[in-house]
Amino acid sequence: MLFKTSKANTVNPALASFGCFAFTDALNAEAISHILRLQGLCFDQKIEKYVYKACPFGEAKQDNTQLGRNSEGVRIDADGKTMTLKFADGDACWNGPKRSLTLTLKCGDKERLAAIEEPSRCEYVGVFYAPAACDDASVFALERELSDLDRILAASSISPRDEL
Repeated sequence: MLFKTSKANTVNPALASFGCFAFTDALNAEAISHILRLQGLCFDQKIEKYVYKACPFGEAKQDNTQLGRNSEGVRIDADGKTMTLKFADGDACWNGPKRSLTLTLKCGDKERLAAIEEPSRCEYVGVFYAPAACDDASVFALERELSDLDRILAASSISPRDEL
């Protein structure tokens, strides 16, 4: 399954290669293109003392420990603004549940893992930055933030060459 919304709109990965989609209006063709490019890819990131690896349409690991497999594809909340990847049925914790990982997709210029935490025993949450999560509002906010930083730099007496 590639996409799943709270309204049960889904896309089977086998059908995705033929261009068959069911999605909310909030998910545009460019976002779908970015998401489809993630099939077969994996992303590694050292966070604190562990190396995390997540394959958006495959498995997730913390070092050699299985955090789960993604069988739901990309989940899109009812508001059409929040996308998540859910990895479930990982290695069992000693005297506890099977491990799982939920990654929230956030707007970013490239795909990367960030900020993975364990708020509950063996249940991990994190952020996955990806262009697919960028909508017009988030792009506008990032452009505004960049413009503000440019103004601060221009107003300061330090030029970029002075730092060298």
